[in-house]
Amino acid sequence: MRSAAVRRADESFSAAFHAIRRRSRDVAWTSQKLPCRPLWFDRDGPRVSAAAADSGARPCFLIPRSSSTDHHHRSGRSGPLVFVDNMRLLLPTPTLLYHWALTAATCCCLWDLARSFQQVCYLVAPANSSDALPIASVDVGLCSHIIMGFGTVEEDGSINLDPLGGPTALAALAALRKRKPDLKLMISVGGGGGDANFKTMVSAADSRWRFIASAMSALRAARLDGLDLDWEFPKLLDASRFARLLTAAFVEFKKDAHWPLLLSVAVPAQSLLVIGAYDVQTMARSVDFVNLMTYDLNIYNWYTPWVHHNSPLLSRASDPPYFNTLNVESSAKLWVTLGMPKSKIMVGIPTYGLSWVLRDPNRWQVGSLASGRNELGGGFVSFAQVCSLLHDGAHREYDSEAMVPYLHKGKLWISYDDQQSVGLKASWTARNNYGGTMTFSLNSDDWAGTCGYGPFPLQRTIARSGSGGPLSMVTP
Repeated sequence: MRSAAVRRADESFSAAFHAIRRRSRDVAWTSQKLPCRPLWFDRDGPRVSAAAADSGARPCFLIPRSSSTDHHHRSGRSGPLVFVDNMRLLLPTPTLLYHWALTAATCCCLWDLARSFQQVCYLVAPANSSDALPIASVDVGLCSHIIMGFGTVEEDGSINLDPLGGPTALAALAALRKRKPDLKLMISVGGGGGDANFKTMVSAADSRWRFIASAMSALRAARLDGLDLDWEFPKLLDASRFARLLTAAFVEFKKDAHWPLLLSVAVPAQSLLVIGAYDVQTMARSVDFVNLMTYDLNIYNWYTPWVHHNSPLLSRASDPPYFNTLNVESSAKLWVTLGMPKSKIMVGIPTYGLSWVLRDPNRWQVGSLASGRNELGGGFVSFAQVCSLLHDGAHREYDSEAMVPYLHKGKLWISYDDQQSVGLKASWTARNNYGGTMTFSLNSDDWAGTCGYGPFPLQRTIARSGSGGPLSMVTP
């Protein structure tokens, strides 16, 4: 019986040698008799060259010129491998088969990692968004899950999806599955302004059950895959009640084995909002994943009147205590410490920026004093607006400690993310074995392609960088 490694190698043959496929199938074979049947490769695996199909000899492989392996000449003499039209003819010795199996098994592992790494994307429904991204314009190939927000909770505890745009919007969301059958489609309830009745709903068992029943009915009627709860934010006394809601909902959502529903929760990144307000260990057993909102970490307030990053990947040496925890790395580690498995944490990446008004335009470094939020976008700036500002003469700076950019122009100061920083974050997330990324939101990405990088340049970079490659591989 063949070993598991060799069996997996056979299954991954095409992937392992995909790089040489085009070269090998174009080899112009001569009439000279070969001691083997050369193979070329396509997406389905190895194929015998037509010129050698009837030779009856054992198969051999073609490898790139870069290999330093020695083997037999076609004459049978021992020595360096023969070059055939920029390829090398290689007979399958036991050593080669070992390396072949090892390489292919590695490809299997990398492929499994790529498939398990999730890319969750929030889409704010056109009905309640100034960045009116049409649902049909979403590039479904860039996301594993699309969560459309935001529904609300009624006073009696039932769910209300009318703010999403009604049946028409839900049908448009469900239609995205036609373009990608394995795409997971969810709706989110709550959000920054739609969570008024959460506290009342979780406080009593009957209202919790009413919410669960109405959510399941709405999801199945719209043929969607799950529910995201975005309560911003529970307080200390709400932790146990919210945990009861999640436990009951999770059990009900999974009862139908033929159509189990997903359950996720959007959670804060700041320790002051997390510790005591969430029963994390119960949540870990009662949700499919959490969406970690690692953004809005530094905003203007009278007690924090300085400019800083919206979503820094790492802390800065000059950050004082507590403020040095307001970054992606520290926030993700906090949730792991509290009991949430890494595999269930989707690390948030914003596509929007935050804007400030500098007190002194000549003092624009991180930490400089500000007088308030800039009126541009009400303090929130899309990536397309950032591109326009840079085109009009704004100065881009890069913080090599926090690993994010910012710009300034006169008294305008904006913290934002670009292709470089979102690529670094996605790579960091994958290399540290978190479950995936969460993007908020597709609306604020340059979905129309006005920046000149094509549509959805940030989400496209996130999707490409989630393989966990070296940070140096990610380019601006």
